[in-house]
Amino acid sequence: MRILRIGAALLAVGVVAACSDTPTAVDDAAAPQFAFHPASATSAPLYALAAPTGARNAVMQLYTIDPTSGAATLVGSTGEVGLRGIAADPSSGDLYSSYGSYLATSKRGIVRIDASTGAVTAIGGSMAFVSLAFDSGGDLYGVRNPFSVGDYQSGFARIFKIDVTTGNAVEVAKVAHQCNTGWQIAFNSADVLYFKDWNYRIWRDVLGTVTYLGRISPPFYASLSWDFDSNDNLYYAGHPVINDEWATFDLAAFTATKIGNTGIRIRGLSFLDVITVDIDIKPGSDPNSINTKNKGVIPVAILGSANFDVSDVDVTTLTFGPGGATPAHKAGGHVEDVNDDGFDDLVSHYPTQDAGLSSGDTEACVDGATTGGMTIRGCDAVRIVR
Repeated sequence: MRILRIGAALLAVGVVAACSDTPTAVDDAAAPQFAFHPASATSAPLYALAAPTGARNAVMQLYTIDPTSGAATLVGSTGEVGLRGIAADPSSGDLYSSYGSYLATSKRGIVRIDASTGAVTAIGGSMAFVSLAFDSGGDLYGVRNPFSVGDYQSGFARIFKIDVTTGNAVEVAKVAHQCNTGWQIAFNSADVLYFKDWNYRIWRDVLGTVTYLGRISPPFYASLSWDFDSNDNLYYAGHPVINDEWATFDLAAFTATKIGNTGIRIRGLSFLDVITVDIDIKPGSDPNSINTKNKGVIPVAILGSANFDVSDVDVTTLTFGPGGATPAHKAGGHVEDVNDDGFDDLVSHYPTQDAGLSSGDTEACVDGATTGGMTIRGCDAVRIVR
């Protein structure tokens, strides 16, 4: 397995170093290291696009995976063949995939997958992507299938930024390679994009400077699916044609550890740790001045949009500020359109002195969950006046 890190701001097409057995001379101390934290139970769902067998034309199904064991739970069938890769949008909780197999289907473009049923809605686009990943801001990136357009023969893996409303894509980076395929991308918590291919060499690109890390031994390299959790633990599944192994890779210790077996053949993984929501503290006020000695309440609106329905919020889970203030009113909040955009917003009031805000704070956040158990978080600026 080879990993390339591509700078967080993918604004221009750039060429990353070729696959080679010869390390590139760089200052390795400049590269951040990521320690592996032992897996623990988490409410953040980990989705997998998979099938019971590794057959190329198998109908893809949606599963959730327990990262601590690899145990898979079926959500539902997509009813489609040839889907490759899966990515969870942190701004909406929606799941996306692509018709990425040029042998299993003639369809192209991206699709949205219902996280509760596995049902697919076609969006559009003309490309076949084998891996997808969202950054924390909700921008979607994909690696194009190398064989469908000759990228493998040309010597480059090409990474695109994809419009989730149309499926249209713009090339933002390309990776020079001399290895086989199995290309995958994943963002870590710092919004740094990593790239790997089938070969088990591992590289890291630090602000454009490529660092060769070394190699890991089979069977761990044979993977078509991987993702970071919110603690930057890196999980990956065995190659769907070869095995159903479930493992972790520690980028600091440079070791791979098998956890178990999934019982399915995975072609895409994606954590959905937090749905980022927009909020408005003291709607209609700018700046959002707060007197911490005030014994009243602070109104905070969770803003609805085309991508987020506030009726999905479980008001019993809402907290505000460092102190974790809970809604002052029994109902937890009321619905109104505070910004006149045509979408319902959820307005809750939190006791000022319970919010735990203090001098120097410039931001305050609402935390909670949806009725489906997904974590939500939204932040807005504040000005502490006393």
